[in-house]
Amino acid sequence: MTMRIQARNRQAFTLVEMLVVVAIIAMLVMISMPVINRALEIARISRARSEVNALESAFRAYYNTYHVWPSEIEGYDPHDHSGNEMNEEWVKLFSGENVNNMNRRRIAFMEFAEHSLDEDGAFIDPWGSAYRFVLDHNYDNTISVDVPGIGAITLNRRVGVWSLGKPTGDDGEYDEEDAEPITSWGS
Repeated sequence: MTMRIQARNRQAFTLVEMLVVVAIIAMLVMISMPVINRALEIARISRARSEVNALESAFRAYYNTYHVWPSEIEGYDPHDHSGNEMNEEWVKLFSGENVNNMNRRRIAFMEFAEHSLDEDGAFIDPWGSAYRFVLDHNYDNTISVDVPGIGAITLNRRVGVWSLGKPTGDDGEYDEEDAEPITSWGS
């Protein structure tokens, strides 16, 4: 009878064995979290870079189609060097809607993924900030931009698009000194 009891007890794990297994799994998870977080951040940066370039291509396609930059969007300021935000009206325009009679042919210049739009319909980067842009409204092939982390510069191009990147401040805001924007001109 003693043999039977001992054999039955050895078929199950003890509480100590279970706690050791749980502790090992917890340590493995803790060790892998920084690697996983870094991989997710690299994916966000890659997505933002892709969306910045796609948005610049959409602006260029619009210009090549209509031979003028769109400008009759509420809140748009062609002199704002810190960048105009890609609000809902811009999204509608580039999605093929005839916003303020600026897309008479109703051409879709870009498709926007649902997860890339905020609750107001603005086109946002992976960190939740609206993409920004400046257009060459002087038609002299130069734009002036003022981007956190880069500063005020003049570029020899017709359009500039950027994401502010990951918030760098302790409060989730963008710190001018530590900002790492993602730009269409590759600075």
